[in-house]
Parts: sequence; structure tokens; C-alpha cells
Amino acid sequence: MKRSALALIAAGALFFKGQAFAAEVDPRAKPAPPAGAGVWAEAAAPVDSVVKADLVTADGAAAAEDPPAWNRFEIGLFGGYGVSRAGGTSTLLRESATAFYASLSASDAITFDSAAAFHVGMSCTYYLIPTFGIQAGFGYLKSAMRGASAFRLEAFRDAPASRQVSWDGSGENTAVPLFLNLTARSRGEAVRAHVSGGLALFLNAFMAEAPAGIEAIEPVWKAGGGTPPVPVLADEKLDILKVPISIADTTWIAVGANLGAGLDMRIAENISLSVEARYFLCPTKTFAWAWTPGVYNGLDGKIAGWNFTADAARAAGQKTSALRIDPSFFQISAGLRFYFPGPRRN
Repeated sequence: MKRSALALIAAGALFFKGQAFAAEVDPRAKPAPPAGAGVWAEAAAPVDSVVKADLVTADGAAAAEDPPAWNRFEIGLFGGYGVSRAGGTSTLLRESATAFYASLSASDAITFDSAAAFHVGMSCTYYLIPTFGIQAGFGYLKSAMRGASAFRLEAFRDAPASRQVSWDGSGENTAVPLFLNLTARSRGEAVRAHVSGGLALFLNAFMAEAPAGIEAIEPVWKAGGGTPPVPVLADEKLDILKVPISIADTTWIAVGANLGAGLDMRIAENISLSVEARYFLCPTKTFAWAWTPGVYNGLDGKIAGWNFTADAARAAGQKTSALRIDPSFFQISAGLRFYFPGPRRN
């Protein structure tokens, strides 16, 4: 009996020892990670609902986030100094001869140029990678047009004579480019350089008005001999008429391009001060002048109540060269860029 009890005790000890060893080498248990390797932390949840947490290194430091918070999406607001290339010259030349004037030459040069003006705009950029992205936006520039009309009349009767007169004109030129660009920028936390360029869709408007000169000749008749008396040309009065001309307010759409470069200086966590130079290139457009018919008095007082007919106005317009306008402009801007982080990569 004593020997049987000892045998049972020894068999039980061997059984429990075997169970403990099997638990230590269970193949279903996860192996420990090697020293220094990163591990994914798991939330205390059932196996089918476990989610990945931030990757941490063995020493507890967080892995670098890609991309940085201010490298993904940005909105820019800007304004500054804009100079349009809108401007050009139209000319009128009329040459003739009469009974009393061996030669007459009337010319007018109507010149317009654009004044510098303030411009504003906005841009939105999404960076596909930290240094390269896609940009869309718009600009707005409305500039005053300064005009000058210089009329010159040269006549030869008994001796050559000439007369010059000048007037001022005015107008407006508006350019609204909608642009879609590719953009690239340098890396940096405090200061970054950027460059962008692409297509631009221009919404343009233009109008102009100015006085112009034209010569007027009025015959002077006297009674001649015969029965009944036959009128005889006794003289000719030569004078200058001041006639308004205009280009009606015209809008049109054109496809062009733009190219710019600048610097961004970070002033807050998600804000930078930006300075930029940009050129917008737009195709030129030509405009015909319309002369205004009406009743006018001569500048020298020799002719009064001259009827400048619609046919005469149309003929003068056909002899006046078209005004060619270039809506392209250059701008220097300053503004703010606001940055927003993109979605974190898992």
C-alpha cells in the first residue's frame, strides 16, 4: 500500500510538470520583437476589432509624420501693384485738293496707355507631395486708360500753313484671369521659395473715348453774270471740327498663360507672409473707333452749324486705324497663405 501511494504521487507530479512546459512552448503565442525594432501598439479589444496605433520605436520616440502639417493644403490671399500693357495708337490721314487749296493734309494720332493700378486675387493649392502640387485661383486688375489725341492740319493756298490741336481721352481696361497651375516649392521651416505656371482664362473688358479732329471746307458763292445769274465759287472756308469718337464697352474671353515666383516667410504655426512677382500673358485684340455724327462748329469760328452726317462719320471711321490692345499685365503682390494639414497616412 505504501509503495502504491508513492507511485501515484510521482505520476501526478510528472503530469502537472508536463502541462506547465507545454504552456511555455505553445506555438500560438506571439514571439517577442527583436530589440530595437518598431512595434504597432494594439488597443485592448477583441482580436477582430483590434486597430493599429501610432508606430513607436523601442525607446518611445514617435515616427516622423509625412507630410508636415503645413505642407499639404493652402489658401492664399494677395494684393499689390499691377501694370497692364493695354495701350496703342490709332491714326487717321486724309489728303485732298480743292479749287483754292493746292493740297490739304489732315492727320490725327489717338494714343492710349494704361495707368498702374491696385490688384487683388486668391489662390488654392493642394500639394501631392511636400514640394509639388496643383494650384487654382483668380486675379482682378482694373486700370484707367489715359488718352491723347493730336490733330494736325497742313494746307497750301498762297503759302503753306499748318495748325495743331490736342485733346485728352479716357477709358478703362479690366482683366480677370482664372488660372490653373503646376507649382513647386523648396523645403524649409522658416522661409521657402516657390514657382508656379500654367494656363489662364481671361475675362476682359475695354472701353475708350476721345475727341478727334477732322477738316471741314465750306464754299463761298457769289452771283455771276447771265440771266438768270449763275452762282460762282468765290472762296472756301477751311476750319477744324472737334468730333467725339469712342470704343463701346466690350467684353471678351481669351486663353493665355501665367508664370510667377516668390518667397513664403512663416509667421505663425499655419500662416506665412508671401511676396510674389507674376506675369499674365493674354493675346491682343483690335477695336474699331466709332465717330459720332452731329452738328458742330469750327474751332476757328469760320464755320458754324456744320452737319457731320452718318455717312461722313462712317467714312471717317473706316479711315481710322484700329486700336490694338494687349491685356497682358505684370503684378507684384504681398499677402498671406493659410496652411491646413492633409489626412494622416496609415
